[in-house]
Amino acid sequence: MHMPDIFEIWLWLITGCLMVIAHFVGSTPFFLIFGKIFGRQKSKPYESNSVHASNPKSSNMKLVSLLAFVCDVGKGWLPVWLSGHLMQDPVALGLVGIAAFLGQLRPLFRRFQGGQVIATALGVFLALEPVMGLATTLVWFVTAILSRCSPAAAITSAAFAPLAYAAGGQFIWSAQWPTGACMTIVSLLVLNRYRSNLAHFIKKIKAK
Repeated sequence: MHMPDIFEIWLWLITGCLMVIAHFVGSTPFFLIFGKIFGRQKSKPYESNSVHASNPKSSNMKLVSLLAFVCDVGKGWLPVWLSGHLMQDPVALGLVGIAAFLGQLRPLFRRFQGGQVIATALGVFLALEPVMGLATTLVWFVTAILSRCSPAAAITSAAFAPLAYAAGGQFIWSAQWPTGACMTIVSLLVLNRYRSNLAHFIKKIKAK
């Protein structure tokens, strides 16, 4: 029976600590913070489950939404990027990425009621594989511009990410299964978050 050595024990202890920190970072409600800073957030934090960067309630919240979106990307990117400087274990980095994403999906500071999550997912993708992350962000941006529909952009980019990583691993980067698994899990959670929108889109396609 294999007994873990001291290095493996320390690796998992550090990974666990980083996952906790990543979840706290991911839970930071930047939309509410910037809303209060700019004095434009009138609703209470728990009145709606849709307090997020990519679906502002009115046009005068564009600045708040833009700042919150950038910070939501950052809170997915930063924990994974910093963890990559502490360790090079792809399993650990994938777990940290999932933890940061879950912080946005089920934030501690909002009674585990999260909003849209695509910005944090993009941040995780950018940290794990920058080229693929940029490609996914471009897909999200183009879809958002063409469709003018945030859920459509999120669904498209979430479906694109794991497929692009698997395909690009043959030519552009060296694909690793923990990274691919992390991207797949995050993408599936994004799609689950938008499952009602996805069902609506499918019905709309079938009706044509």
